[in-house]
Amino acid sequence: MSARTKPGLAFELGVLVAVLGAALAAFLLFVVGPRTATAVERGTAPLVARSTATMEATAREDAHNAAAMLRTLIEHTSETRRATLADLPLDLYDGDPKRIEAAIARQDAALSKRLVENVDRLAQETEARALRRIAAESAALAQRQRELAEAIAADLQRTSLLLLGGALAVLLALLTFALHRLVIVPVRALQRAAEDVSAGRLDAGGLVVRGNDEVARLARAFAAMVEQLKATRAEVDRQRAELAALNAGLETEVARKTAALQQALDGLRATQRDLVLAERMASVGTLAGGIAHEFNNLAGGIRGCAREILAGETDPARREPLEVIVRAADRAIDVTDKLLRFARPRAPGSAAVDLAVLLREAFALVEPQARQQGVAAELDAAGEVRVRGDGAALHQVLVNLLGNALQAMPNGGTLRARAFADGGDAVLQVQDSGAGIAAADLDRIFDPFFTTRQSDAATPGRGAGLGLAVTYGIVQAHGGRIQVDSAPGAGSTFTVRLPLLRDGTPSAPPENVP
Repeated sequence: MSARTKPGLAFELGVLVAVLGAALAAFLLFVVGPRTATAVERGTAPLVARSTATMEATAREDAHNAAAMLRTLIEHTSETRRATLADLPLDLYDGDPKRIEAAIARQDAALSKRLVENVDRLAQETEARALRRIAAESAALAQRQRELAEAIAADLQRTSLLLLGGALAVLLALLTFALHRLVIVPVRALQRAAEDVSAGRLDAGGLVVRGNDEVARLARAFAAMVEQLKATRAEVDRQRAELAALNAGLETEVARKTAALQQALDGLRATQRDLVLAERMASVGTLAGGIAHEFNNLAGGIRGCAREILAGETDPARREPLEVIVRAADRAIDVTDKLLRFARPRAPGSAAVDLAVLLREAFALVEPQARQQGVAAELDAAGEVRVRGDGAALHQVLVNLLGNALQAMPNGGTLRARAFADGGDAVLQVQDSGAGIAAADLDRIFDPFFTTRQSDAATPGRGAGLGLAVTYGIVQAHGGRIQVDSAPGAGSTFTVRLPLLRDGTPSAPPENVP
């Protein structure tokens, strides 16, 4: 349907009546009129022909009668003359009376004969003239007949057109009134009701159409359908409410069960990871402890000998390699010391330690380096978060985590550190916006000697891969756990959870705590 409003039924009916009137008018003009003129002409033509024949017969008869009368008159005159001739006293004249009578008789007969011939010619001429006048009158009468037929046909056409126009006008008015009253008004009411139903307004108002015609029956059927829709909607709403209540209960129960299952699954996965890592760390720690002990003795002996030689050496050219040996031995002893601490972690102390204070102290140590690297450092450690343990060891954990975060952002970034209580756990969280850790390396980051960085002469021991291993050992010794969330390009978040000191005042758990 186009954007413009489609013409209504009344307009279409008017157009139909106009087309019908035009067709009837054309039929009257081009069919009825000519056929009427032809019929009138064909009907009057025999009358004209009979009139012409009658006049011609009358003219012939009149001419014949006149000729007969004149011949009779001539014969009567001839007989009168013969009788008069017979009575004439021809004997009184000289000559032969018989011969004179015969001569007169011959002359009279010749005269009579000429008179009869003249009468016949006169009768023929009179008849011919009469016939010519009758033919002319007949032709004129036929022309008048045709003109009269055409006039009758034209008058009939005008009268028919007037009657047709009047009849069509009255018919159109009656049809328009009847259509408007019996069809358009009820259909519009039905349309409004249908629009209300399509818009969902089943109680917008009743549909009232009186009568028993097709439109009224359609309206009553529509009203019955609306009532059925109302009943169906009420039933659907009731069932929907029951279903919504049932679904809400099911969703709540499913969500609760799913959360419990997910929590249990996460716990199992974490426990499995911790067990695997603990077993691996125990094996590595045993091996590393033996190696570190023997290597530490060797490195200590080398360092002692080198220092004794260095103390008595005055030649600069020989002192330089001795100093290199001493520094290398120091680095080796530092590495073995870390290995020993990883292999044989000290039992945590029983003193109460405030992790928030430790985090503020460790944060103060790394903050100058953060400013130097252009790293925005954010600290959230306002509340008191207490645990039992070794403060120095836990301080080392924080320094290791903050130092690793800064090393992951050599070109600047954001460092966030938080200390808070989450239920029965004391939580330390260090987050950086660095390059992140590859998924393949996440399971190995706590292994000894595993690192993605290199050592240099200015930072001995860096890059040996023992920082996170030592951190893991300290956290495990305090009965806690450490986890990492990282992805390449998305930074890393290290979270340490330790048992919260029960007589402490737990802080409110923050949002989005892993």
